[in-house]
Amino acid sequence: MKRIILILSIFFISLFISNIKLTQYLELKSKDIRSILKGERIPPSEIVIVDIDDASYDALEMRFPWHRSIYAGFLKNLKKAGAKMVVFDIEFDVPDSPLDDTIFAGAIKDFGKVILGAAIRTGIIPTIIYPIEPFRKYANVGMLNKLYDMDGVIRRYPLRISFNDSVYNSVALTAFSQLNRSENLPISNTITMDFYGPAKRFPYYSFWTVVDDKDFRVMGIEDTPDDVNAFDELLQDSVFYNKIVLVGSSIEELHDLYQTPFFNYKGEKKLMPGVELHATALANLIEGRRMKEIQGYFNILFLLLLAIIFAFFNYDRIYLSLFSLFSIIILIIFLSLFIFIKGLYIQLVPLIIVSIVGYSVGMIERFVKTRKEKEWITSIFGKYVSKDIVQTILKNPDIIKLGGETKKVTVLFSDIEKFTTFSEKTPPEKLVEILNIYFERLTHIIINYGGMIDKFEGDAIMAVFGLPLSHKDDAERAVLCALKMQEEIDKMIKSKEIPLFRTRIGINTGEAIAGNLGSSQRMNYTVIGDTVNLASRLEGINKLYKTNILMGENTYKEVFEKIICREVDKIRVIGKKIPISIYEPVDKTLKDKYEIGLEYYRNKEWIKAKVVFSQLVQEYKDGVSQSMIERIEELQKTPPPEDWDGVFTFEKKY
Repeated sequence: MKRIILILSIFFISLFISNIKLTQYLELKSKDIRSILKGERIPPSEIVIVDIDDASYDALEMRFPWHRSIYAGFLKNLKKAGAKMVVFDIEFDVPDSPLDDTIFAGAIKDFGKVILGAAIRTGIIPTIIYPIEPFRKYANVGMLNKLYDMDGVIRRYPLRISFNDSVYNSVALTAFSQLNRSENLPISNTITMDFYGPAKRFPYYSFWTVVDDKDFRVMGIEDTPDDVNAFDELLQDSVFYNKIVLVGSSIEELHDLYQTPFFNYKGEKKLMPGVELHATALANLIEGRRMKEIQGYFNILFLLLLAIIFAFFNYDRIYLSLFSLFSIIILIIFLSLFIFIKGLYIQLVPLIIVSIVGYSVGMIERFVKTRKEKEWITSIFGKYVSKDIVQTILKNPDIIKLGGETKKVTVLFSDIEKFTTFSEKTPPEKLVEILNIYFERLTHIIINYGGMIDKFEGDAIMAVFGLPLSHKDDAERAVLCALKMQEEIDKMIKSKEIPLFRTRIGINTGEAIAGNLGSSQRMNYTVIGDTVNLASRLEGINKLYKTNILMGENTYKEVFEKIICREVDKIRVIGKKIPISIYEPVDKTLKDKYEIGLEYYRNKEWIKAKVVFSQLVQEYKDGVSQSMIERIEELQKTPPPEDWDGVFTFEKKY
């Protein structure tokens, strides 16, 4: 009976650990290591890539996106070169000039096998972005969406994507089916890609070299029309003859570069262009060599088998049992690598975990038989520290160490507006009495919502959600806590326990360094980093928008399904280049009406925007709308540039 209990303990503990995010993350990294150890392969010769690279951008001296007539000439030349098929990793979803669009549509029709890209865009109203109708008439369409794993790395490829009760094929699957191989279409909707190595494993040709024929002068390359044309050389070498040509971009500014298992390969970090991901998936389909995964129940059976093995280990001989443990782990690693090279993937980290857990549980059982762990630890520390400290060390030994760790947290900053002025007019004893009432009530709320009070600074409070224990809904807890804090402040004002305070709250979610920071004489368990700084900035920015609560977009992404929030604005704070959206929890009616005005504002339709915002000021006494009206009036006096992106850049800290 004890053995059965031991087997089940090992099995269920291992199963639990195998399903936590850290284990899943480690498993993904182990998969990457196996891919790298498997090494590079030569992809099918029938696939080539034409790259809209920096050289092409410089050579054509045109602002991207280019005129469709450029692509028409591109298709004309590829047909002349004998290309079999052309796949565009480009969304031609916006019309160009009617003439250029007509020329490009004609080129698509004339070429024959052309596949254009579409994409599912998520947002308030998810939708599919299609190429415009003249092109769809003569071309097939495939989806360009990517599939990320939890660490942001792309290892899998969506062959089919479900959306609104319909299923759409990817560009790779569409291309594969167009090669008259419909009978060999895979059943699964997603495949694990078998990468051929790091980026640029396929033959790459710069876009400008394909369009550089006798009828097209590349301004950045050719000085006169009589210069040698790059396409003539490609034509002479037959590099596109009977080839599948995929067209995409490796320009960093277009943000179509991704991490793959080969991102950091042989000491060189390379992002893979999105077009090569589609090329890899298509090549896998052509070769029929895509990575196969062992079914989930086999993984469970392997866990159970190892649990049985470790339940019958002899733990009396510690060194022998350790040697056996390492031998089993090494064997597991080599077998997983061997079958991975053969094209079969089995989860490695859970098998290592069950080995370690099995050994650990067995050793614990042995220890329990001989002595109690608690007495042993007490015998070491009991003479030097108090019993309370001993108990604390037993529960969490890491607290006696300096240092920190990166954790995902939600930080909340609150501050009383114009408190300095109030404090100057209030006797010290009265001021302390008011602050004590204020802090007592708000602290109670923060703790009830699972937050940790990090510090009090004057009239400000800094709270952290996600420390020392994290929850899936830490961001939601923080926002609900902020709303409850404002509600409690109103109650205290109405009962005249505190003056007419207006408290501003800023909330932000992200990674931060958490730990005991300080010296051996004095340490403080706290968090530091950009996440904390932005939360503090948002608290101050409330002043500009006349709001009480503002949150960053990372927090919004965590809570939007449960808490109604409106996008207040898109801003760029001092010291940061990348803009962020900021949000405020409001009721749905106000959110919907405000977003109409915000859309007008971003389209520079100032009059329409002012009408909407003015109505909101009258109906709701909405401070945000009043702030936007004031900004619009400034913009009407000093119009923004033509390429204005709608982002408000702060010139000072709040």
